[in-house]
Amino acid sequence: MRFTNHCLFQSLDMSHNNISSIGRYFFSPVEMTLSELYFRFNSLHNASKDVFGHLPGLTHLDLSANQIQVIDFDSFRTTTRLQVSSSR
Repeated sequence: MRFTNHCLFQSLDMSHNNISSIGRYFFSPVEMTLSELYFRFNSLHNASKDVFGHLPGLTHLDLSANQIQVIDFDSFRTTTRLQVSSSR
C-alpha cells in the first residue's frame, strides 16, 4: 500500500493482514493527520521509534493480538494523548 503526498487519513485499520513488520517511512504521508491506528491480529514483533515516533496526532493505537516483544523506549515520543491497546 502506498499513500499519496496529500493524504488526509485520520483512521487506518490494518487488522487481520498477517503484517510482520512496518517500514520506517510507511506513515510519512499521513503522519500529521493520523489519529487512530489499528493493527489487531497481525504478526508484529516490535514497536519501533522509527515507525511510530513521528505521529504527533496519534491518540489511539491498537496492537492487540500481535507478538510484541520489544517496544523502543521513545517509540511514542511525539504523542501526548495516546491510548495503547496491546492485550494478547
